[in-house]
Amino acid sequence: MMYGSGPGAAVGWTWVVGAVVLVVIVVWLVLRLIARPPAADSTAPILSARFGRGEIDAEEYARMRAVLGRPERRLGGGRLAIAVAVELVVIVVLALGVPLVNGDRSWSGSIGGGIAPGSGAPGFVAGTTSAPRVVRIVASGQLRFIPDVVTVQAGETITFEVTSMGMTVHEFMVGSAADVAADKAGTPEVADIGMMATKSLTYTFDGPRPFAFACHAPGHFEAGMKGTITIQP
Repeated sequence: MMYGSGPGAAVGWTWVVGAVVLVVIVVWLVLRLIARPPAADSTAPILSARFGRGEIDAEEYARMRAVLGRPERRLGGGRLAIAVAVELVVIVVLALGVPLVNGDRSWSGSIGGGIAPGSGAPGFVAGTTSAPRVVRIVASGQLRFIPDVVTVQAGETITFEVTSMGMTVHEFMVGSAADVAADKAGTPEVADIGMMATKSLTYTFDGPRPFAFACHAPGHFEAGMKGTITIQP
């Protein structure tokens, strides 16, 4: 598998290595969290002493042991850690096929196909209606798009491939910034992007500026799940 060479490729590989290290760390923490034994029961000696002194009877002793000796649940923390680990893994998978090029924050290209330069990079070829340029976007469980800024050429046709991570279902709408902000009916969008699913949407940037993209699943846009399209002449 070849990714090209030069400063852009070095930036991409540095990012990938860093992401892999983060995945390893998070997975290790998840395993530690799941495997951690329950804390030692410090109430047993006290209850035994009270029972021995006759302060509580056998029934009360058994009831209090059952309540006070119950281990704390850590399921919520485990789920959060697992969700974060899943998101990191997907980002790494995308990065392996789509390294960053010359600092461009938009991701484009395909696994095994080398680097497809982003807008403004040397060797860039604008997408057309017959051969759209692919830009991959991650919809994160933290209600953010990665990247949240995509640079395109005026009149360029882009196929957005949006991958949802975490346990949250997302949407992806793109078009006029005013229409996107208002969630206007008829604005191009894909909905119901479930966990680990990818859906695509092709759009030509030849209408009135500015352009934007967003997720309008309940509460997501209000939480800041939106992005900007930068148009180059």
